Amino acid sequence: MRRNIPLARQVILEILSAVATGGMTGPKGQIPSEAELSQRFGVSRSTIREALTTLELAGLVMRRQGAGTFVNPKFNGHPEGIYAWFDEASAFM
Repeated sequence: MRRNIPLARQVILEILSAVATGGMTGPKGQIPSEAELSQRFGVSRSTIREALTTLELAGLVMRRQGAGTFVNPKFNGHPEGIYAWFDEASAFM
């Protein structure tokens, strides 16, 4: 992780990249749990929650209590849509 970029933003970038390449999602576009992401990126669960909340507010993921976090079906399987979203959202973030 780089020091000059907030951790939550770095996690967002990593998640976007992994989702776009298909290296993170499971069945039906499910993203690993907060605990798994925390271990994977070496950050706290609160940082993961902040990143996932930002992605949820932006419409990229959907979170269901007790079920998990899922890539919005609009983007699932369409990496070009994720990159287009990211290009538009970069200035916002």
